[in-house]
Amino acid sequence: MPDIKTDDIEMLHAAIKEQYHWDMILMLHDFFVAEGFSFKINPKGKIAFSYKSRKEFLLWRDSSIKVRLLHIEKYEDMLIDCTDNVKNTIINALDCHNCGADCNDLIDFTYNGKKYSKCNPKKGYINFEFLNLLKDDVRSIIELSKHEIPYYKRT
Repeated sequence: MPDIKTDDIEMLHAAIKEQYHWDMILMLHDFFVAEGFSFKINPKGKIAFSYKSRKEFLLWRDSSIKVRLLHIEKYEDMLIDCTDNVKNTIINALDCHNCGADCNDLIDFTYNGKKYSKCNPKKGYINFEFLNLLKDDVRSIIELSKHEIPYYKRT
């Protein structure tokens, strides 16, 4: 994993309100920087990871993570190894009801024999938000991201 630069540490410390989140932020930082991503921190503490000039892939804000997972059907078998929090967030995310002009293609996947169709918002919003995070949840999100990133980098 890459060494975190001193400037990065100072910016990250300023953005993190609770020490407990520091380890999670470092896990995300190390993973995404190793994948060639950059990150930006805004004055309100939002940390965004993106690749080149593409839309944000992952956002951290106030101990929640929003992540762009548009190809779950390609790695849906990975859900079984995710924490319950991550799994339940994905399964219980907003179902698509043919939103019309505000929606791209559906995000269809199958889990435990049941089909799911989730919204893929057109306006560039990130489609899954994870709350009440623990370190194991962040590890699960990183594992899913490993499978999503090749698709994200192609767009």
